[in-house]
Amino acid sequence: GKNVLVIDTKPERVVEDSLFKEAQAIAEMARAKSVKRITIVGSSEGGIKAANLAAILQTQIQEVAIGGLILIGPLGLYRQRPSDIYRGFFVNAFQGATQLASPSDSNPGHIGQGLRAGTGVLFDIFGEVARRRTHYPKRLLSQIREMASINTHLAELQMPIILIQGSDDTVSNPKKTLVGNYGSGQRQDLVSANIFPQSPYVRRVTIEGSSHSLPFFSPGQVATISLSSLGE
Repeated sequence: GKNVLVIDTKPERVVEDSLFKEAQAIAEMARAKSVKRITIVGSSEGGIKAANLAAILQTQIQEVAIGGLILIGPLGLYRQRPSDIYRGFFVNAFQGATQLASPSDSNPGHIGQGLRAGTGVLFDIFGEVARRRTHYPKRLLSQIREMASINTHLAELQMPIILIQGSDDTVSNPKKTLVGNYGSGQRQDLVSANIFPQSPYVRRVTIEGSSHSLPFFSPGQVATISLSSLGE
């Protein structure tokens, strides 16, 4: 069996470069818990933190071996305007409502788990708004600006990487992953050479018909792709 740590970090106030500093806090927690080997998984904004965490561990806390990095619809792959991210999340909300009627994962247990996770995210957001009040929109705006930038730490990563995106993702758009940054082309070798140049192994998978909410609506596919790609 394997131990699973589910980590959700939020700064108490507006902090410059907060996504990297949150990853530093997670790295210190891994050191404190004497973690010896880890596979890092991050989705959406969490994909930025996951990549940052991997970069920190490989350079600053080398006693923690990294088995692989799994990025699910991550932000930071290409530059966007903050307004594009807001719009993308808005469109994704409607896509999610549509997927409720015809989920791509046929396993009822998987669908239930995904919906419970998605509902948990919504309640978490509402809770944060209630607790932080006027500080919440300021912090959100600051982090949206960070999400809109290219994550420069991606080019430093030296572990196997699995990149999973939904074909209809409006937040981490697979069609824009290279176009606009590195010219045209969506081939896996271009993703490997231009975004993750130091990784020994990169696998890019696009799940057809899935949106940015693919971890909630296609959890079985995401898990199967991730584990099989890393030989787990």
